[in-house]
Amino acid sequence: MNRPKLIIIHGLNNTLESFSLLGRSLEDTFQVTYLKLPQHGQLPRSFHFQNAVDLFVQELSHHLTQETSILSYSLGCAYLQYALEQHLITTPLERIIYLSPAIKTKLNLAPFAYLPALLPVPSFAPRDLRFRSFCYLGQYQTLLKLTQSLALENYPYIYADPKDELINLQGLNYQSINRDYLKTGEHHLTFHPRYYREDEWIKFVSDLKMRLLAV
Repeated sequence: MNRPKLIIIHGLNNTLESFSLLGRSLEDTFQVTYLKLPQHGQLPRSFHFQNAVDLFVQELSHHLTQETSILSYSLGCAYLQYALEQHLITTPLERIIYLSPAIKTKLNLAPFAYLPALLPVPSFAPRDLRFRSFCYLGQYQTLLKLTQSLALENYPYIYADPKDELINLQGLNYQSINRDYLKTGEHHLTFHPRYYREDEWIKFVSDLKMRLLAV
């Protein structure tokens, strides 16, 4: 029996490996593929907004079939939500789940809109998942343009931490992840087993599978 297909999309200043442990926990049930976001690498070639969106949709489309589900995190959720609302994805999807989605943020990014895109700024990504200790302002400018364009009338199932320092959950329906699950002082939900008690990690992965396979 063929396993259903699942695409995992990382977040801001993360890498393809950032969610490999979560992916391996799901590989007994799904064919797992990891999608790399635009503007992430040694030095992004461009921070042109439409180019980034086009590259995201193009890369995602390479992996999509009608039986595909998507598990997306942080900035990856903003890209995906924008593509869905703009009807840029034509292939019907099975299930979509957002993890700590940056579709609404507590950060006021507007003052940074016209500053140099290649200006290095501190990274807000959890330490263990960072590609580097900083990111480029252009990545936050892209996030700003994505979130400014979202209507959020319809969005996928959400797992989130109500104490998250960056994600604005006001008005969103989400499954709360108890802070007691985490073993870190950071208020970021990283979905990495080292931040959970073993029984809670098993419970979280089991719940993910159930929602992704729901009829």
